[in-house]
Amino acid sequence: MGNAIVDVEPHPAPPADSAEIRRASRRQTGDARGVAASVRDTTVAVAWSGLPPYGLNNIRALMAHFGVLPIVVGTRPDLSYDVIEKVSGLPVHWIDPADASVSWVRLGTAVPDVLIVSGWATPAFNELGRQVRANGGAVIVMVDNRWRGDLRQWLAPLVFNTKYRGWFRAAIVPGKAARRFVRFLGIPDDAIFEGLYSGNPHIFVPGPPLHERPQRLLFVGRFEERKGVHELAAAWRSVQSQIPGWELHAVGEGPLQPVLEGSPGVVVHRFQQLRELADFYQSSRFLVLPSHEDHWGVVVHEAAKSGCGLLLSTNVGAGADLANAVNSFSFPPRQPAALAAAILRAARLDDAQLRAAYHESLALSYRFGPQVFADSVVRAIGRLRSRA
Repeated sequence: MGNAIVDVEPHPAPPADSAEIRRASRRQTGDARGVAASVRDTTVAVAWSGLPPYGLNNIRALMAHFGVLPIVVGTRPDLSYDVIEKVSGLPVHWIDPADASVSWVRLGTAVPDVLIVSGWATPAFNELGRQVRANGGAVIVMVDNRWRGDLRQWLAPLVFNTKYRGWFRAAIVPGKAARRFVRFLGIPDDAIFEGLYSGNPHIFVPGPPLHERPQRLLFVGRFEERKGVHELAAAWRSVQSQIPGWELHAVGEGPLQPVLEGSPGVVVHRFQQLRELADFYQSSRFLVLPSHEDHWGVVVHEAAKSGCGLLLSTNVGAGADLANAVNSFSFPPRQPAALAAAILRAARLDDAQLRAAYHESLALSYRFGPQVFADSVVRAIGRLRSRA
């Protein structure tokens, strides 16, 4: 996509080879299945704050690998407890995140060999992890923080290695940006596995080629400051008259909704069910995400799975994994002029460039999914057992 406009820099990764990505994915899955056969006697538990939908999909994929249901522990879901268990088919041990007196005995289950846990900020999960380690087991931590390089992160290893030394034997992260941060904390690179986040592969599927879709940009997310809504509205107002026929559709809710509703050519929609959201992706040419900070951004994967091109701020973690010079433009956060330039570049791509962007997004999207998460867990456990 070039780099002719200052402040609009395409992501530097080279174009993806779709066939090679598929071959690599098959090799990785095959390797993980080989390891899975040797770890099937391992009892696995997953403790996930809120049990988000992508987490449930990941756990179900993990169940397919091991042939048995892992022990699932959750806290404060966005949906009702009954709805989650009915939809997912997973029995869940619901606990108070602040309950540091929780125990596996109280949950009615034996202490697992391996606990996969979301972060280290939940007292109840930390206590369950302590019991696993005391019983000779291992804890694998899921971390989504991307590397930012600010003072707080430079100090993070001191805090981490003082308070949490020896707690975690491996880590699962979304992608490259979080891998860098976790490696900086002191976890060895070969103990870090990617694939934590992804969109639902059964719902988010390729739409028509981009040049056949309406001239439409799509924003999906909360209408709030950290998502760059003010910058998006300002950038759109500055370019809208230069790209007649184009629309910006925004799907979400939040306090800054009026900021978008007052702009010409903007259509605002409330949050949708996933299948309805899939229709929005498939009828849009580009996802635009001007976030001030996004650790990764599952919506980016959903868009890529749908074949959309990507307009991402440099603070969106998924850009390191799903965006490059063929399918995306990047821009600094909090800079409406840079975002406006990116929108103009995207709107002026010819059919051949749009076809290339479409295939590139799809090719990169195959690197992530529930199966990839399950493969990463299996390989992490295999590593632990090889060093036992």
